[in-house]
Amino acid sequence: MLGLGREAVIEFARKNGYVMVRGWKPGENGYLLAEKPRGQVPPLALGQGAVVRMEKKGVVYGMAVIYKELLRKTNLCHFAFQDDVIARTLRDEERVQCLLPAVIRDVNNQKAAPLGSGIIVDLSKGGLRLVARSPMHIEPGGELSVSFHPGGIGFIDRQKIRLKRVDGSGGRFEYAAQFMEMDKKNTKLMDEYFAFCKAWAL
Repeated sequence: MLGLGREAVIEFARKNGYVMVRGWKPGENGYLLAEKPRGQVPPLALGQGAVVRMEKKGVVYGMAVIYKELLRKTNLCHFAFQDDVIARTLRDEERVQCLLPAVIRDVNNQKAAPLGSGIIVDLSKGGLRLVARSPMHIEPGGELSVSFHPGGIGFIDRQKIRLKRVDGSGGRFEYAAQFMEMDKKNTKLMDEYFAFCKAWAL
């Protein structure tokens, strides 16, 4: 389920960060060993609860954990499992096929010229799939931003995404990305767009 040496999302204090998984064991006395969280998250406190999620082949594995200690010799964080691992397939999420023009930017340099543009052809509340005619020279795991109009009902501007997959052949370049830290405004726009698509399909 969890891949050793792979990055996982950790959520605590209502913020998301990232940890590299170095060891884990499920069960009643299960544990998770990971490097210190990175990203816009506060320092962990002993006894603090968190949620760790990792996507693998279209399935999201998630678990509730409690921070126990920092292992000084290895500088790894030791978490205890609070609940069983929960698996959820990404294909279970509400999703629509669409044709929405979008612009991709470097999340750390929003004022620079866009990295590229393309058409969102598949959209869910968890992420998107975008097709472009030219390569954007971006690698999986990178943090970017996407701007697009969801069905003309509003404008989602510079929404943070995390690139999950890149495929390219024959002049067609496909990018799959996961949404990150979506605020209330963008969440509302997405809900309205999905409601519109559902009503239109009927």
